[in-house]
Amino acid sequence: MKYTHYVPMFLLFFSFALQSKSAITYTTVRGRTGDHIIKYAKAKWVAHKYAIDFLYKPFPYSEQLNLHDIEKQYMPENETT
Repeated sequence: MKYTHYVPMFLLFFSFALQSKSAITYTTVRGRTGDHIIKYAKAKWVAHKYAIDFLYKPFPYSEQLNLHDIEKQYMPENETT
């Protein structure tokens, strides 16, 4: 499959979902805008399906989609391990 490398990413996020205060986000790496939109959409779907908070990470050209206006942004300084 084309997107099999995304499976470990989502499994990692599910492990965080078992904690009391959790949220889901996605990794940002260099790539095409379409690749970032696919990652955003998949993470958003998982957050919706399992009723987990979703945190948006800006990516190139995302300001043109106005995602930063409608989504709660991920802040690395608030991350806990």
